[in-house]
Amino acid sequence: MKNKILILTIMSSFAFAESNIGFLNNSKQITLNGKMIGDVSVLTPVEILKTENEKTDVLLTGYIQEYYQAKIVKSPQIDEEYMNFEIKEDINSYDGDVNPYVKVVDKVEDDYGEIWFKTQIKLTVPTSYIDIDPSMIYNQAKGLYEQTCSACHLLHEPNQYTANQWPSNIDSMIGLGFVALEDLDKNMIIKYLQHNAKDVK
Repeated sequence: MKNKILILTIMSSFAFAESNIGFLNNSKQITLNGKMIGDVSVLTPVEILKTENEKTDVLLTGYIQEYYQAKIVKSPQIDEEYMNFEIKEDINSYDGDVNPYVKVVDKVEDDYGEIWFKTQIKLTVPTSYIDIDPSMIYNQAKGLYEQTCSACHLLHEPNQYTANQWPSNIDSMIGLGFVALEDLDKNMIIKYLQHNAKDVK
């Protein structure tokens, strides 16, 4: 039995070392020099840079709007939140209009003429917060969605709505008092639905 456990541990460590893409299995407050600068969301994909002493350095890549830089999202087309730089509602963790914590690597224009910056930010998170295979988180989120929403109505399939429609759908259910969700559970459900939405391949 001990040999089997040892083999599984070695295989798991080898897989983690071999893969450079991981997914956060929890939301995480991010601090820089002792200051809280924002929150990175569960199921956000990151590039694994280095692991040491149960801490892992990762690189998060996404997009911010030219005139609203307080949120990193998946792309100009898909409003899946990766990181939010608000420390309170409508109060950013930085002064002015330019986000000083991200590195701009490219600039693109969307179909409506709005400018987006492709950005990167290096973060340090507990190694235990990273999963190489996100299927366990998806299963947990799927169970939460089915348990929470089936009490009020027939469940909508994830592909009935677009990735950009799902957050407001869930928010409206909460706002109307039909469901009550902790932030992590809410974010897990939204991410699960967005990742399986009708406009996501």
